[in-house]
This record gives sequence, C-alpha cells and structure tokens, in this order.
Amino acid sequence: MGQAPNLYELTAARKVRYRFHPGQWQAWNSTARQVCVLAGTQGGKTSFGPPWFYREMQTAGPGDYLVVTPSFALLDKKALPEFRRLFEDYLAIGRYVGSPSRRFEVSDAGQKHLWGDSGSAYKATVWFGYASDPDSLESATARGAWLDEAGQPSFKAESYEAIMRRLAIHVGRILITTTPYYWGWLKERFVDRPAPDVDLIHFESIMNPAFPREEWERARRDLPPWRFDMFNRARFTRPAGLIYASFDYERHTRPPRPIAADLPRYMGLDFGGVNTAAVFIAQEPDGTLVLYREYHAGDATAAGHVAALMEGEPGEAEAFGGAPGEQQWRDEFTAAGLRVRRPIVGDVEVGIPKLRAGSFFPSLLERRRRIDKALHAVIMEAYVHGVSTRSVDDLVAAMGVGSGVSKSEVSRICAGLDKEIDAFRTRSLAHTSFPYVFCDATPSARSVAGRTWSLRPSWWPPGCPSTAPAKYSGPRSATASPTSSGASSSPR
Repeated sequence: MGQAPNLYELTAARKVRYRFHPGQWQAWNSTARQVCVLAGTQGGKTSFGPPWFYREMQTAGPGDYLVVTPSFALLDKKALPEFRRLFEDYLAIGRYVGSPSRRFEVSDAGQKHLWGDSGSAYKATVWFGYASDPDSLESATARGAWLDEAGQPSFKAESYEAIMRRLAIHVGRILITTTPYYWGWLKERFVDRPAPDVDLIHFESIMNPAFPREEWERARRDLPPWRFDMFNRARFTRPAGLIYASFDYERHTRPPRPIAADLPRYMGLDFGGVNTAAVFIAQEPDGTLVLYREYHAGDATAAGHVAALMEGEPGEAEAFGGAPGEQQWRDEFTAAGLRVRRPIVGDVEVGIPKLRAGSFFPSLLERRRRIDKALHAVIMEAYVHGVSTRSVDDLVAAMGVGSGVSKSEVSRICAGLDKEIDAFRTRSLAHTSFPYVFCDATPSARSVAGRTWSLRPSWWPPGCPSTAPAKYSGPRSATASPTSSGASSSPR
C-alpha cells in the first residue's frame, strides 16, 4: 500500500487545506460543546487534534488554551510533535517553551494571523498539562481544551472536572481523542449517560488510509474479540475478567442448586495479614467441578478464619494454599483445626495481558507477587534497618492498610528472616578452599560476680588481637576472659 497523503497542507495564500477521512470529517463538522472521538489504534485521532484546536482558537479568540494528556511522557511521544508540526512548522505562529512551564506562546504575527488586527492587543498562550495530577490543571481560565488519550487509566475523572471548571467562564469547547482502553469514567459519562452537549463519534483503525488492510485482518484473526473491538473498532466491550480469557458465561455457569453433602470438597486458600481469601469447590460424580462459595475477610486470627471457613460445611474440605515459603500460615491453620496442604502446582501465569501502555510496576517489588507478600517484604526491610514498630505501623498505614500492623504481627512476619539467617550462618563451605580468611567480629563485655568478662567467638583464629588466648574449635559459640573493670550483671 502507498503512503497516505499528509493530513493537511499550507496553500500559497497561507490557508490550511485538510484531507480528513470520513470519521475525522464527522468530528470536524460537529457543533457540540464536547466532542468525544473514540478511535481505533492508529486511526488518526491524535493527528486530528491540532487542526481542530487551530480552528477553535480562531473562533474563540485570544486567551489561554489547554492541551492535556495523561502524562508528559505521552505528550512528548505524539500529541506535542503533532501540535508543533502544525503550529510551528506549517503555520509559524509562535514558539514552544519547555521550561519552567510547558507552553506555546503565540507571537504577535501569529495573533494577527489568527485574529487580524483586533488580536494584536491580547496575549494568547497554549498551556500543556498532565491529567495524573488534577491540581496541576487548576488556577487557569481557558477558552478551549484538547484532551488526548483521556481513556487511559491514569487520566483521572478529577482532571476532567478541573478542566471543565477552567472552561466555565467562556463556556469553552472541548475535544477528547482517545482509544477505549478500559471501562472507566469516560465510558460512564460519554457512552452510557452522555449529556445533551456531547457528540460521541466512533471511527475504526481501518478508516485511516495509512492503516494497512493486512494488519486489520491480522488483528481481527489473532486478537480476542473483545480486544479487537476495543482497540481496533473503538467499541467498549467487556474484557475477559478472570485469569484466563477462555471463560464463557453461558458454558461455565448454571443456576444455583444445593450441593450434595457427600461430594468431595476442596478449598483453595490465599493467606494474608490483612485479607485472607478462599474458594470452595465440589466435585460431582461425572467429574464436573462446581465452585459454590467464596470467602474474603480480614482482621481475624487463624482460629477465627478457620471457624468462619468451616461454618455451614458438612465436613472438612481438602484444603490447599500458600506459597512454598508460607508454611507458618499452613501450620497456624492446621493447629486451629483445618489442615492446609502445600499446593501441588506452582505459580500460575496470568493469561490476560495488561490493557495500558507502559508499566506502573514498582521496581523494588517482585513481579506477580501477591499484595500481602509485597507488604511483608516492606515490613521486613524496615525491620532490618532498625525502624521502630511504631514507625512500621505508620508506614503500613501510609501504604493504604487502614488497620496498620501490630507488634506481634511484625514479629510474626519477620520470623521468616530467622530461617534465612540461620541458613546463611550454617551453610557448608566445604565446596571450595579459601587461601585467605578475614575475620570480622565485635567482642562484647559482660559483668559476672563483680568481674567483667570479654566475650568473643570461640572460632576466633590464633594470632588475632584478643584479651585472652582463643582456640579454633569450629563450633560457633562465645568464650569469656576476665578484664579489670567490675560492674555486676548476668551473662547470657
């Protein structure tokens, strides 16, 4: 396929001539105050924004305008280059300034180009903002706004509301250009319950002459139907909601009915200091597995969870749960009356890809780690660095766990460190030879019966500075020798 022509060109008379596809023409001709363009991937939505914005500035007059994206990273990738291409390269009506505030300043010649002699007495500026911080959009009065990729999860509803407040004085128009990434506030406001001043316009990826037909057919063939509808046809379609996208509501559900008491029953547990969850499954004679109950609760002891889990059950289910390193959880539930076994199968790969571009995953956490394990890792890290229990409680509360964490809970969580330390201290060194050994130890003093004894490891090698002779005996213990001072206390 040949390269598509430019979306616009500048004539000899410095007039802009456009080459829109049908979807873009529909948005161009809309007179609604809020024009929401839902477009498929690479459908030409972002490239449409600057021409619409240019015409809106000509119509609304001099003043301040807003261009808002979910983040400055997304702004730099697409919206800003498209904006500068028209406003700087083609029209030459001003200059972009990146610091300290991102803005486009319309020049005197640009103001005359836009509004004739009447515009030369006023100042016009286009301000660039990011919607992940609604406060950054306050304290401005704008005549118009362009919101690119407003369907991204990081584009907050509060940011949209802040922009509408900035437009209120002049009743400014707003253009939204986005792909329907997820079911959020944009779907609710512009698709499910649109206001009378909203014009909702769809155009598919294939409407863009530059979009290859073979790529359209490949996406329709290879992508799950819901994903193709959302990302290529710009239609809100409910994504697959479970671990695997193969769930079919008609096939995998049935009307509720009693579960026979004599059926084998299984329980899957997910432990957590804040939240513990479980699912209950019964196996029917033909081998069908029926998920008939779920459990989710917090702020309870192991005994409290067990009592709630077993309530109403005809007998003890065969329970499995926890990661390999969560044996203590299994032991506590077993001691409380519910035997929980270690799962036979290891980690399960998530079968649904994320719907957003980029990654918001903190680098210090292990991927696919459950939220309670990540919380435990933070608590143990704070414990190792000597953070007090009270401060750990404040830290946990700041992370969104309203109930905080008790001293006993911190001790229980950090008990897992002892096993790792013991494994390190008692590991075998017989696999290789060491021509040099460097010893690092801190002798300590204890007072016994009026005499002060210096304690040091019994494996302290001969020849190292010491207050008394020491033998290399192998076992790691402490020996003592008297010194001259004399307070009194008990030895360990």
